[in-house]
Amino acid sequence: MKAKTALNHLRSKLRDIDINNARFSNAELLSALENSQNKIITEFENNICHFTFRDNERLILPFVSLGLMSAKLNGKALKYKPLTTILQTPKGLYLYSLNPREYKLTQDYSGVLELFVNSAEVLESEEDELFLDKMFLNALLYQSLAFILQIQTTPNSLNKVVFFDDLYKKECGFLRSLTNKQRERGTILTPFIKV
Repeated sequence: MKAKTALNHLRSKLRDIDINNARFSNAELLSALENSQNKIITEFENNICHFTFRDNERLILPFVSLGLMSAKLNGKALKYKPLTTILQTPKGLYLYSLNPREYKLTQDYSGVLELFVNSAEVLESEEDELFLDKMFLNALLYQSLAFILQIQTTPNSLNKVVFFDDLYKKECGFLRSLTNKQRERGTILTPFIKV
C-alpha cells in the first residue's frame, strides 16, 4: 500500500480534505505515519532483518534498528547488555549498542557474527510503499491520529487522543489474535486418560 493511500484515509478521519486550506502538511502526516508504522513493527516483531559480519568487522547497519531480536557468534547465542552495565562490569563477551545503527562487542571476535534486528522504515514521500499491509491500516490510522492530536492541546483534542489510543489498543488485540493464528498450530494436543 502506498503512503498516499494512508494519507488520504488520515486526512478523511481528520476532516482535513481541503488540500488548498489544509490544517496539516503532508510532511507532518508522513512523520506521524512513519512513527506509527515503526511502533507497530516493534510491537508485532515484524520486518526482522538478518545481517552477517565476519572477523572483527564493524557492526554498522544500513538503517536504524528498532530493537535487537537475537545475536549469535559462530552459532552460539550472545547476551546483550546496555553500555552502562558493561562499563561497570567489563568482564565477559557481550554485545551492546553504541547508537541505533551500530553495535559492538566487548572483545575482538573471529568467525561469523549474526544479528537479527527489527528494521525501521522511513517514509520520505507520498509515493513510498508502506511496510505494513492493509490488515494493519486501522491500527496505523488510530496511532497516527493519537500522535497528531497531541499537537493541539485543547480539552477536546486530549479526549480524542484517549479515544484513539483505546481504539488502537483494541485493534492491536484483534491483530494479535490474527497473527497468532497464522504463526502457531491450530490445535493443542493434551494428554488424556481413556476410561
